[in-house]
Amino acid sequence: MQQLNEILSLIDSYIGSSVWFPYALLGTGLFFTIYLGFPQIRYFRFAFKVVKGKFDKQDDEGDTSHFQALTTA
Repeated sequence: MQQLNEILSLIDSYIGSSVWFPYALLGTGLFFTIYLGFPQIRYFRFAFKVVKGKFDKQDDEGDTSHFQALTTA
């Protein structure tokens, strides 16, 4: 167990202290944005409708609205 902890600590110190890490995060975000077809833009209107409560029905089971679930997540 001690060996595993040392190995993970070494990996963490290498990744966390690297200058390239923010660039890797940015590149990954750009890759998935392009690969998935810009979902941040495509689904903005749908997200706005959810926030406004368009899909809430009083007849549905449960006490959590779509807005409450979205803000909790």
